[in-house]
Amino acid sequence: MVMPSSKAVFGYDVIGSSSVDDDQLELLRGDAKELVEAALDKAGIDLATQRNYSATGDGSLCAFSEPDLPALIDAAYELHCLLYNHNRRHLPTIQVRLAAHAGPVVVSDGEHFQRPTIDLARLLDAKEFKALVKALDARLAVTAALIISDQAYRDAVKGGHTQKLTAHDFARLEVENKEFSAHCWVWAPGLDPDALPQLDPSPTAAPAASPSHFETPAGTSSQHIGGSVYGVAIGGNNGGSITSNVGYPGGQR
Repeated sequence: MVMPSSKAVFGYDVIGSSSVDDDQLELLRGDAKELVEAALDKAGIDLATQRNYSATGDGSLCAFSEPDLPALIDAAYELHCLLYNHNRRHLPTIQVRLAAHAGPVVVSDGEHFQRPTIDLARLLDAKEFKALVKALDARLAVTAALIISDQAYRDAVKGGHTQKLTAHDFARLEVENKEFSAHCWVWAPGLDPDALPQLDPSPTAAPAASPSHFETPAGTSSQHIGGSVYGVAIGGNNGGSITSNVGYPGGQR
């Protein structure tokens, strides 16, 4: 059997659509589809070349030619911009998870699930990816979040073929979903790749306290006022020592 040519596979899923009122479901899905297609178009994808389209209820899976892989990845950034503007003006707001991968795919007119497509679906639905998006969303509203396979990352991102998203924008994430297990790469607006290990997906987790730059001796209290302060009154009960490096116009008074 001849090995089929490699294709770039792409999918998306609307986050939290099941919580939307019934009379808004179709509007939400329709708007999400239009925005995803607009993002693909802005990234340079010719939608007429789409193959093996499969609707998933809240999204879709499809295939494009392999050279389109970098643009499919960049489309996540374009979608973030479109969703940000959309969500400022419309309710319900739309949040989307996206995935990209590459592998040998047989082009078919109907639904034809093959290993690359199955792997793509596993990426999109991975509990680790969902938990990460949820943890990020608790800090800053997520518009679009992208997960890509290691192969897609090495070929398109590390290879220097993407234009909007580069290697330093991605964080590595280990995922396991049913028979699928791999290390992948994730991007979302505001994601700090270096801080990824500290993200706690628990919705009740309290934000980690930032270390103080000033230490208070045991048994005393102190206040430190820094920067330039003009016409500021300090009221209330202030105990202990108060140190100040307040700057006044014209010098210390």
